[in-house]
Amino acid sequence: MKTITGKCKECSKRTQGKKDNGFMCRKCSQKKDYEAITAKLHDMNDFDFGWLVGLVEGEGCFYCKESNCKISSGQYCYPLAGFTVMSTDYDVMDNLGILLGIKPKGPYYKKSEKERKVVWSIQITGNKVMAIMCVLRQHLSERRQQQIDRAIDWQNKGRFEIMAANLA
Repeated sequence: MKTITGKCKECSKRTQGKKDNGFMCRKCSQKKDYEAITAKLHDMNDFDFGWLVGLVEGEGCFYCKESNCKISSGQYCYPLAGFTVMSTDYDVMDNLGILLGIKPKGPYYKKSEKERKVVWSIQITGNKVMAIMCVLRQHLSERRQQQIDRAIDWQNKGRFEIMAANLA
C-alpha cells in the first residue's frame, strides 16, 4: 500500500499515512492512547480496580528496554518502559485484558512439547504503560513504585517524554 501525505486531524500537522482520511500524527496518536487508558482506569469500579492493583502487585513487572527504530538516515535506539503480567490461568489473563482493552498473548509452553502448564501474557509499552504507571503507582508497594520510577526515568531519556509529566 502506498504512503500518502495529509494533515493530522487533531493538530493539523503534516503527516503520512496509508489511507486518505483519518490522518493522525504520532504525537496525537500517543496522546489519544494515553488518555483512553487513563479514562478506562479511572472509570473502573472499586472492585475491578482493587483486583487489578492486587494482580499487578502479585504478578506484574515494570521494566526498561531499548527499542530499535529504523529511519532513513540510519538506525537508532530509544528507551522504552514496559509492563508485563504472565499467568497459567487464562480466565485471569482474559479478565485483565478486558479491563485494559488488550488481548492476552499465548499460549506458550505447549503441554505436548514439555511438562509445563500453558502460560498466557499481556505486555504493554509506550504511553499506554505510562498511563498505567501514573494511575497505579500510589496504590502499589515501595518495590513496585521503585520499578515504576526507574521505568519512567528511563523512558524520559527518549522520544516518548510527552506524558510522564502527569505523574507529579
